[in-house]
Amino acid sequence: MQLTKLFKSSAKQVAPCSYLETCTQACSTREGAGELASRLKREMDAAPLSDPCRRMFRPQIEAAQQAGEHAQVMHDVEVRIPAAFKRAEAVAEATKNHGRSEIAAGEKAAGVAAARLANFKSQFDAAQAERDGVQTQVSEVLGSAQQALDAARAAEDIAAIAKAADDLVAAQAACKARTAGLEALELRMAILGDLMQKAGDGKKQAMEQVERGGEFMRAADARQLAVAADRATLT
Repeated sequence: MQLTKLFKSSAKQVAPCSYLETCTQACSTREGAGELASRLKREMDAAPLSDPCRRMFRPQIEAAQQAGEHAQVMHDVEVRIPAAFKRAEAVAEATKNHGRSEIAAGEKAAGVAAARLANFKSQFDAAQAERDGVQTQVSEVLGSAQQALDAARAAEDIAAIAKAADDLVAAQAACKARTAGLEALELRMAILGDLMQKAGDGKKQAMEQVERGGEFMRAADARQLAVAADRATLT
């Protein structure tokens, strides 16, 4: 038969293979089955129309094509799809590790920012309390001196008026020195307020980083579940 000429053993082969064995071996892979189908078709096209063997080519070509499709399916099931599963699982695990890193870094940054914020707030509160105390004392001293002057005026006591006036001037001078310190406190409070804002922003950004890490983790879990479902379906 002319078909057997297509599959003669090579010179290096110790024992010749039968036609069936040769075809079976060729159809074990998609490439081999495709090559076999192409060779059979070329042989069929080259055969005379009157050749009775010509009608035997078509079913063998179809069988080779089907064998190639089957080999491709088996390759997908046994090799390509499991490899894709492994890649998907590796990506999911890498995503999860990245999520863990994001969460750890975010939590660490959030802790640092929270400590800075607490420190700045403590200093701000202390400065504010000091400022309020100075303002209260200044108000009380000036109010008391002014009341003494008003009482002396009401009594029309010249000596008392003179003394009260001197006391008011002295109180104003003393309070002026203390009031000058309020400007430094106000400036310090403004700076601390700015630092508190920055620390608060840093904490917010750190918490957003933690949330991103959580999103990575959730995405990785979903991917792993999907891979597991696909593997179960394939099985």
